[in-house]
Amino acid sequence: MVRGLGTHELLPAQNVLAGEGASKAYTDSLNGPPGAVVVSSRAREEEPIKGIIQSLETTGWWIVEPPPAEPSVMEVPEVLAHRTDVEGLSRILAIGGGGIVDFAKALGCLLRAPDRYWQLVDKRHVRLMADYGFPHLIAIPTTIGSGSEVSSSAVLRRPDWIKGYLSGPPLLPQTAILDPLLVMNSPVWVRAWSSLDLIGHALEASMSKLHNPGATLFAESSLRVALSQVQEFLQTDSVEKVLEMQWAGHLAGVAQDRMLVGPAHVLAHHFSSIPHGLGVGWFLRGLVSVYAAEGGELTWRFEQLLTRIGFSQSELVATLDRLLETALVEPHRNLRELTFPTQLEDLESDTAGSASPIPMSEDLLSRIWKEATR
Repeated sequence: MVRGLGTHELLPAQNVLAGEGASKAYTDSLNGPPGAVVVSSRAREEEPIKGIIQSLETTGWWIVEPPPAEPSVMEVPEVLAHRTDVEGLSRILAIGGGGIVDFAKALGCLLRAPDRYWQLVDKRHVRLMADYGFPHLIAIPTTIGSGSEVSSSAVLRRPDWIKGYLSGPPLLPQTAILDPLLVMNSPVWVRAWSSLDLIGHALEASMSKLHNPGATLFAESSLRVALSQVQEFLQTDSVEKVLEMQWAGHLAGVAQDRMLVGPAHVLAHHFSSIPHGLGVGWFLRGLVSVYAAEGGELTWRFEQLLTRIGFSQSELVATLDRLLETALVEPHRNLRELTFPTQLEDLESDTAGSASPIPMSEDLLSRIWKEATR
């Protein structure tokens, strides 16, 4: 059953539909001028996405297939290089994981605020506060962990291979569709990557120095569901179980958009050649040890968090380890051979770490690194 999700003062001002077949039901109802569809070449050959794309193409929507890697600042403009009909583009539909949705957001920024977009070549973070008249952005995620469908930011790889950010209200999708049928075909390692990202969003947001009761409740609810359901999710064909994890990822996305994330994401952003969720999970394993050993109010908060969600530290770590065992597929098996970053000034200035409960520093990153790679 397709249903609209109720509103809450902490939820973004979005139109959110959820349920089996929600993506086809929504796209079948689209009328008015056509727009652009951003979708990966792999996803567009899978049902039900294949049927959705074919239907939209017949009504004049044009298809954008980004490169398979995470989006880069220099690749987004290539989409527009040979098109003359982009000025009036009023809608962009993204079907895919977090990278696809971020590509769509970046495309909207390039179309409506090109001066701000190109600042990302030299800056780590570019903030968008004006309206700019962005195209209506529709996000249909095919993974459960990125939260990009409910986030007002986009992560892109800069020319120096360090990740940068666009952020601000114009980047929040106006419509989000949670359809479990689009997740069912995901390989088990993709489910593991996205689950690690989900847990990272919820855990780091819960420990953020920007924590507030409402968003913290969303983060903790997400974490409780994810940790209790994730092993079944890796193998399930149940629409209900997949949708439950999608909803957990959605709440985690709201929490991280309100309270930001932390050092595990900072380190994962540095290694852009590693799938994002895998990198987050790898360093989250080390961050958990730091939370537990730091002492004082931080460790007390961490222990209280574990009590409220009903998991011990050992159970949390065991879950992360099992997910990492599933997620470590070739060519990413040898993460222990990674070299500690030398551009620490870039890491310490990463916006993702600005709400870390422990100030970003070489010492903190080194401690997380040692715990993650031991």
